[in-house]
Amino acid sequence: MQNKLILRIAAVLSAFILAGCSTDISVTLPPSKNSPASSSRTTAGTTVPETSETSELSVQPETTPQETPEETTEALVTREEPAVETVLSDEQATETYKNYVLTDDDKEFISKCVFVGDSICRGLEAYDIIPNDNVLAVGNVAARNIFDFTFKLSGSEMSLLSALVDLKPQYIVFSMGMNDVNMTSQQKFCENYGDLLSQVQVFLPDSQLIVCSVTPIIYTSRFTSNANIDSFNTALKEYLDSTNKWIYVDITHELKNSLNALKSQYDGGDGVHLAGAAYYAILYQICERMVSGLIYENGELVPIVTSSEDGPDTTVSPSESSSESNETVTADDADFVIPAGE
Repeated sequence: MQNKLILRIAAVLSAFILAGCSTDISVTLPPSKNSPASSSRTTAGTTVPETSETSELSVQPETTPQETPEETTEALVTREEPAVETVLSDEQATETYKNYVLTDDDKEFISKCVFVGDSICRGLEAYDIIPNDNVLAVGNVAARNIFDFTFKLSGSEMSLLSALVDLKPQYIVFSMGMNDVNMTSQQKFCENYGDLLSQVQVFLPDSQLIVCSVTPIIYTSRFTSNANIDSFNTALKEYLDSTNKWIYVDITHELKNSLNALKSQYDGGDGVHLAGAAYYAILYQICERMVSGLIYENGELVPIVTSSEDGPDTTVSPSESSSESNETVTADDADFVIPAGE
């Protein structure tokens, strides 16, 4: 009897234990591979997804498409904006040249010029903008030391005066000073320039001497400051104007940006020397002064006002710069080259 009672109790306990295990297993077992992805099961009044995978897939389509395009757009904007500001495309460079169109009279005038100066001036030759024999320029040249250098002309090394006497140009354009601004005072700079011009004029009394301003540098350059360069240019202009013999031409206006520094597109790479495009702006400004008779005042080109007290009119009239036969002068006729781009 006692044994029968024990067996009954064991049977009840076994049934109870089996029932509890059956409930746990039904909750934790994964669904059948054949069950629909959207199927769910209710346990104790709560709807439970069949798998955690179903939950992940339902969230990803909502978040991923929103985040990825935003990151890509921001990255593209960051890469494109500096490129537009600091680098000129071929099309943009061509547009820069178009801003400085030289007339036939301008080209004829330039063909009658010889440019004398330092490594910045030599860019006219280095970029194949004008013929080599129209440029007498060497690195490290300054107003204080120019007679210490020799210049190459038609394959031969000559002193400056010998080369100029051989060429006998109608116009001599001087462009230097960057190697002076850190080495001498403004007054001494003007005195040295005056000595140079006087000696050249003795040997070439019929040549018109033209002096260009010192060119600007980029804003971040530590070579010197643009304020210092401006002070030398101001002193040089006042000195030349006082002589009534030689002409000062400001070539900085078209080269400068709103920071009073060299425009980025005109930087040759070191912040001091010039890119090829800068020389078109320089030649344009020289021709505006010498051929068109215009100068910059308050940021605008205005006609030069001359009188007998101010000395002779130094503007080249179209009739003086045109050929005797009055034929149209082309770039080839004047041996003046404007490349399509740099």
